[in-house]
Amino acid sequence: MNTAVALGANVVSNSYGGGESSSDPGTTNQFFNHPGVLITASSGDGGFGVEYPAAATTVLAVGGTHLVRNTSARGWTETAWSGAGSGCSRFETKPSWQHDSGCARRTVADVSAVADPNTGVAVYDSFGSAGQTGWLVFGGTSVAAPVVASIFALTGHASATPQYPYSNSPQFFDAVGGSNGSCSPSYLCTAVAGYDGPTGIGSPNGSAMTGTPPPPPANDFSISASPNSLNIVAGNSATATINTATTSGSAQTVSLSASPTPVGVTASISPTPVTSGGRRFA
Repeated sequence: MNTAVALGANVVSNSYGGGESSSDPGTTNQFFNHPGVLITASSGDGGFGVEYPAAATTVLAVGGTHLVRNTSARGWTETAWSGAGSGCSRFETKPSWQHDSGCARRTVADVSAVADPNTGVAVYDSFGSAGQTGWLVFGGTSVAAPVVASIFALTGHASATPQYPYSNSPQFFDAVGGSNGSCSPSYLCTAVAGYDGPTGIGSPNGSAMTGTPPPPPANDFSISASPNSLNIVAGNSATATINTATTSGSAQTVSLSASPTPVGVTASISPTPVTSGGRRFA
């Protein structure tokens, strides 16, 4: 990731994924955080369940659809692909731009594109992989992720953030119908009107996106305390460590203050303000 961006890539697509780790937020996420560069990642091809790096909050998680022709004005209809990954992250903080109630943490996916191999995309193979050449049909969210990345790049949205679809839902085709498994609440594995897990906000409408400038990168941060509660005997004192981390955008100044306390108890925070991404003591 770092090398791709250093070499000048302004959009980076990732067609791979694996299990989440509790160390991702504090270590691995840094490699997927390049403000001003859109990063997409496939949500997975094993059905309901979350993979990394799609779970990272700085990544545009791309789910999958089943795409067929119809007689509508668009000429196509999309439903959830049964293999698309989706669900609730175990470790990633809920970003401020996600408002669904089924996940306390990050929900996957954000958007989607055709991924069902039965309705996949045509690719011309001149290399002869596995002894096959010519036009072949491919699928999986490993196809959907670069399709979405390409549309964002070609429509002038290379610097968009994962927040973009949530702020511009009319620019996406909503997928309704189909599922990738059984879950509760059901929108996490079944395509419904509006946001859902397998297809996110929907698939990009390139025509609608053309000429629409992206909003400035969002600056989001998380904050936590260790321990998150203190029991103090009269006459004594205690200290808690406050941790802040930038989850998207660039580092920013965060002002901290102590809430009103019982009579006779004093509290202070030092230093404040702080720059998100550091560890401070209160």
